[in-house]
Amino acid sequence: MFRREWALKLAVPAASAALALLALELGVRLRDGELEVKNHLGVETNLFKSAYPVSHDAVLGWVPRSGAAGIDNVWRTDVTIRADGTRSNGRASDSNPPNGPELIVAVGDSFTFGDEVSDADTWPAVLERLTGIRTVNGGVFGYGIDQSYLRARQLIEAYAPSVLVFSFIPDDIARTELSERTSVQKPYFEVRDGELVLRNTPVPPPRPDGFGARLRPVKELASRSYLVHDLMSRMFPAFWFNDAWRDVRAHEDGVGVSCRLLRDLEREAAESGIALVVLAQYQFDSAEKPDDLAMADRVIGCLDRATTKVIDLRRALASLRARDAARFESYFADHMTAAGNRFVAAHVFEEMSGNQIGSRRRSGRRRPR
Repeated sequence: MFRREWALKLAVPAASAALALLALELGVRLRDGELEVKNHLGVETNLFKSAYPVSHDAVLGWVPRSGAAGIDNVWRTDVTIRADGTRSNGRASDSNPPNGPELIVAVGDSFTFGDEVSDADTWPAVLERLTGIRTVNGGVFGYGIDQSYLRARQLIEAYAPSVLVFSFIPDDIARTELSERTSVQKPYFEVRDGELVLRNTPVPPPRPDGFGARLRPVKELASRSYLVHDLMSRMFPAFWFNDAWRDVRAHEDGVGVSCRLLRDLEREAAESGIALVVLAQYQFDSAEKPDDLAMADRVIGCLDRATTKVIDLRRALASLRARDAARFESYFADHMTAAGNRFVAAHVFEEMSGNQIGSRRRSGRRRPR
């Protein structure tokens, strides 16, 4: 009897506390729109644990995961990754295989891949509809110019395109200085005795996070409670995140390495009869980062304008922002919206049409091996 009374006395406050915690958990989730039960810490500390459709790659560091499809991703948009690891331009487009006398290959980072928009709304997808030329979207989230260069070489070998569009944002230049980005190792180049040397290849597979093997499973289990994750993020961020999304810098010659890589790509394109287009894209706040803009200017300045078509969107975006700020803002979320991607595609199409790029098969192209 005595034990039963004490059990009842303990059960009531325990149940009350549990209900209070449950209510707090639900309240915090509703406040932030986080209704999914998941490993919140893992999503925020490691690319391979996040909701990105990603796989490790020994050459490039990471690539879109072949066969991934649907809206179960970090953006909650319709994303389809084709068997070759490139992104779909929409179901209708995928009925046409990427071959034929005219073919455009686009490479770059998340602005090319199309973070935050669905397959048919990326600028490569829109460009395909505008030109009528099959376009392969080889963009990959998080890439620097070095990884985009290696990706371009792979896709040139695979598809022998008539046009290669190489896109970058200013931050991609600084990324070439990194041996590790967002806690994931990557290949990088450095200059030794006047020559480019590829380092950190084959790229090692993901390794455990730095906060220790014993604490890692405990933290990740606890972080399935969004309330716990939210409180620890605010009160003890250094302990909770530790090496989250860590970047490791290998050198400080991003501009020099980027210039050498793009000049090498110019030679490759000329030898293969490929029309090379270098597209400079910008983030919403790029105008507020003069150092980034200066780096972009230096990289653009090292290109051979006689052989490479440069499309720099800075002036067009600045002009739009000055005359219609609301419309400019509608082109950006964290990346570019569907409207923003249409803006990019329209400018690329206009420049390509004016210069007759992609309007005919260029001579001297190598066939895929």
